[in-house]
Amino acid sequence: MARRSTRNRSGDDSDPSVIAMEAPKRIYEAGAMARCITPDVKVELIPSTIQQLKKERDERAKAVLVQAEKALASVRQQAMAVGEENRRNWLAQNLKRVMDLVEKRKLIEARMLDVVAGVHSQMQEVEEMILAGYRGRRDEAQLSLEALSGKLPRGKG
Repeated sequence: MARRSTRNRSGDDSDPSVIAMEAPKRIYEAGAMARCITPDVKVELIPSTIQQLKKERDERAKAVLVQAEKALASVRQQAMAVGEENRRNWLAQNLKRVMDLVEKRKLIEARMLDVVAGVHSQMQEVEEMILAGYRGRRDEAQLSLEALSGKLPRGKG
C-alpha cells in the first residue's frame, strides 16, 4: 500500500523553513550519489556539493531563526501593549470608582447638613415652647403666691 504524503504540495518552496527541512534530504541524496559514483565522475565535486548543501542549510536555518526571533519580538511587543492597555483600563476604573465614591460622600454630607439644619430649627421651636411654658408657670406661681399673701394681683404691664 502506498504511503500518503503529508507534505504541502502548494508549490510554495520559498518559505525558509520548508527549504531548511529539505536540506538534510538533499544532503543524504548527495551522499548516496557519492557512493554510487562511476569512474568518469570527478570525486572532488561531491564533497564540495555536500559542503555547499550544508552551507545552504545553515544559512536557511539562520534565516528561519532570525524570522522566528522577529516574530517573537513582535508577540512580546503586542503582549506588553495589551498589558499596558489593561493597566490603564484598571487605573481608569479605579479612578472612576473613587470619583463616584467622592460624589456619594458629597451628597451624603449635603443631606446631613440639611438634616442638621432641620433638627436645629425644630430644636429652636421646642426651646421656645419650653420657655413659654416656664414663663406661664412662673406667672401662675407668682399669682398663687400673691393670692396666698393677700395682695391684690397686679396687672401686667
